[in-house]
Amino acid sequence: MQNAIIEKMGTPTMVINGGVGGTSIQQHLPDPNNRLNLSTIYGSWLYRVIQSGSKDRIRWLFWYQGESNSGADDYTALFDQLRNAWLEDLPNLQHIVVVQIRPGCGGDGHQKLRDSQRKLEDRHPEVVVHAAAGLPFHDGCHYSADGYFTLGEQLFNLYRITELSLMPGKYASSPTIATANCIDAQCTRIRLTFNRAAQLRMTPDMSIGGSMRTARDAFFANDDPTIQPTNVTVTNDAVELTFASPISRISYVPDKFYVGTEVIYEGPWLVNADGVGAITFHNVEVELRQSLKTGLRMGRMMGLRMATM
Repeated sequence: MQNAIIEKMGTPTMVINGGVGGTSIQQHLPDPNNRLNLSTIYGSWLYRVIQSGSKDRIRWLFWYQGESNSGADDYTALFDQLRNAWLEDLPNLQHIVVVQIRPGCGGDGHQKLRDSQRKLEDRHPEVVVHAAAGLPFHDGCHYSADGYFTLGEQLFNLYRITELSLMPGKYASSPTIATANCIDAQCTRIRLTFNRAAQLRMTPDMSIGGSMRTARDAFFANDDPTIQPTNVTVTNDAVELTFASPISRISYVPDKFYVGTEVIYEGPWLVNADGVGAITFHNVEVELRQSLKTGLRMGRMMGLRMATM
């Protein structure tokens, strides 16, 4: 990403790395009694920021973390603490890019943690969320150099479009769910619409762990990974799912494994025309469309009238 910025935009940049592998978000919080405690990750990073003379000039921060936390952690509250510290110590910070993690090694309950990450951009005006879901060359825990290169290209594109004001408002490239509605009165057929989602598609079926994996493996209902759709149809900015029985909540991408296996989920993925993965989500409420609500209300009223005649 940094090479692309200088080569394609001619902009000199400096990166100060505050990442440490295998760490929880709690380990990145500042010492409340000594911000510059060099024995902490935050203190060591902040010391280097100050010594570089860039404290008042840093405008972008990239955060890719979460594998070492679990769904039991209050990730939102912990992130808010860290964000507040960043904004206090970096007075010119304008953009925070959160890379939402994907299934892999680490803690349990990651479907809930990923959903907390998904919601951060609605919570904070300077935050955008980018999905690691769909990135290639993943070994179940890490990426090869080509996988990291792909992520760098995607983040560079996000940076370039934002810096050059090529799109209005806050720009992000990963498609994200906008609505989930029943198509029929029984709610066995649902329609999901997405923002930032021109020309959505599912990546091809593939053989993983000795079985053919299809788009049906990517979705499940009612917080039960075994309740998968019988059919998946993707058209432009929407996905239509059919289930064998009524559903009330919908999720995209399981916690870690394909159902009934210990094989890490590696696709198929929902991606946009550029191959950027959609942000995963968990337990999104499925709502009746207004026309269905009106029809059901009228049906009940007609039934009442007939009963009182």
